[in-house]
Amino acid sequence: MLNDYFCFCESKNRISMKRKLKMTSRVVFICTWLAAFLVFHLKFSHQEVLVDELPQTYRFYSDSAFGGSSVCSHHQNGDTTVFEYVLAQKKNQYAFTNHVAILKEPIDVSGFDAFQYTLKGGHPDKLRLFLVMEIPEDSLIPTHTIEYLLKDYTTAFEIHTIALQDFKYHDYWIDTQNINEKELGPFNFAHMKALVFGSAVNAQIGRKEKIEFHSVKFIKTLIWPYYFFSGVLLLMLLYWWLKKREREKPRALTVKFKPVQNQDTNQFSSVMQFMTNHYMNPLISVSFVCDQLGISEATLNSEINKVSSLTFKVLLNQLRIEEAKRLLLHTDSKISLIAQIVGYENVTHFNRTFKKETQQSPSAYRTTAQHQ
Repeated sequence: MLNDYFCFCESKNRISMKRKLKMTSRVVFICTWLAAFLVFHLKFSHQEVLVDELPQTYRFYSDSAFGGSSVCSHHQNGDTTVFEYVLAQKKNQYAFTNHVAILKEPIDVSGFDAFQYTLKGGHPDKLRLFLVMEIPEDSLIPTHTIEYLLKDYTTAFEIHTIALQDFKYHDYWIDTQNINEKELGPFNFAHMKALVFGSAVNAQIGRKEKIEFHSVKFIKTLIWPYYFFSGVLLLMLLYWWLKKREREKPRALTVKFKPVQNQDTNQFSSVMQFMTNHYMNPLISVSFVCDQLGISEATLNSEINKVSSLTFKVLLNQLRIEEAKRLLLHTDSKISLIAQIVGYENVTHFNRTFKKETQQSPSAYRTTAQHQ
């Protein structure tokens, strides 16, 4: 039979083991990639500056400078800053208190994306947050100040994040300095000097308010590592896809034939070489081979009969079935695609021919081989 003429480099068991090792290496790569990505995302995806840890002094401003009687105080409770105040509003008087953290050295936060803090209060309410570039010693009105009306806070600690671009110039500062806001242009975060938490906008007069906050910081999300991790994964997926495409390409089979004594096998060698290079062509036929090799049909059949009892059709089918076996073992391609690759235009005919040659259907052959 023709099987005597084929020389395969690997046995089925070796092929199965090779596939298992390949799948294991891919699973290990994906798991390693995911672990590295998660570690980066959790530990190194953000650059931050903790304001709490910077050298600073505290100052308190209230409406007392304008004849008001609101009071405020400050103390530390571990790593938590506690700001307490009571508003006492007079007629035609806006009541307020401010807790100001003045940094001993200005910091440049222009390269950061957002301001983040953890805060809770005694009553659900709103606060005002100010970032100050400069505080004159002889004025209670900060200059170059931007503000943000904090979101509702609750009686439990919650993390709040504010994009720096959401801050705007302090309306009261603009009004008192008689400045046209359009002339100010974008705010410059390169010289931040102080941080101000202002009293609640809707705080009740005479009610004691307590605000606790910690983990005050500026944060910056690092983008390039995400591109790096995505690029590595995409390159590996592309590599695996190209390898799969390579495996699915039909191969010219390596043929060994047994020369018969006193018989010229040169023409048979040419026939076999041509067929192993063109068996995937669905139009290949006896006349096609004869035309290409310049021999007659009688010569073709005679040369095949010298070393084999097979007919041209059976020989062609066995070449195709051997390649189909390889594709079934080495790839996950659909059976209909494998049939087309090896030269069968009709998948039903392929299934029938495959079962006749192997006593198994293509799907059963693949399943059996995978479990060996």
